[in-house]
Amino acid sequence: DSELYSQLLFPKKHGFPLFRPQPFRDLSEAAQKTGTEIGDVGIVTRDGSFDPIFSILRATDDPLQR
Repeated sequence: DSELYSQLLFPKKHGFPLFRPQPFRDLSEAAQKTGTEIGDVGIVTRDGSFDPIFSILRATDDPLQR
């Protein structure tokens, strides 16, 4: 359940629970299928979504690099 997840995650400072974890529709179809991955760097928006900017684990010429 999301409350338990939030209560366990926040004190550890190992992440941020997303209210809207689904990918943005303006991302490529491939990026939407892949979703958020470890290494993704982005912004948590006011509505609780994650807006990806780039991935530290992908090459700059990788098609999934945002």
